[in-house]
Amino acid sequence: MTTAHGNADKFDRTLGNLDGLPDVVQTRPATIRVTDIVSTETFIVQTVRHIGDLVFIEHVRDGQTTRIVLPPSVTELIARQRDAVSYLAKRQQGRRLAEAQKDAPPRRNPLLDPKVRAKALAARKAKAAKRRARREARSK
Repeated sequence: MTTAHGNADKFDRTLGNLDGLPDVVQTRPATIRVTDIVSTETFIVQTVRHIGDLVFIEHVRDGQTTRIVLPPSVTELIARQRDAVSYLAKRQQGRRLAEAQKDAPPRRNPLLDPKVRAKALAARKAKAAKRRARREARSK
């Protein structure tokens, strides 16, 4: 998009400067429409990796278009915040589960049962004997 003076804006300049460079990797633009009761908004998002990730966003609402470029420092901040929120949510869920299990009766570990352990030992010995027999048959 050009301004009234014919000069390209920052969005066009940045995207144009990266286009065709050999070390640039980019996604195809993805469009998402967000609709609520009153209005509809359209977002077109494209990520370009060149010495960090740049995110190009076009926002259309009520016929007005806003275009911004998120620099690598901002995209890294967003990624860090997303990771932090995920970590905190997992921690909270773990605490809720631990709290719920405090009142539950203790569960029995079946591997501590002597009958189960004896059966497993017998199975291991039987498999070892079969392996030995196969090796001896091959070496003859």
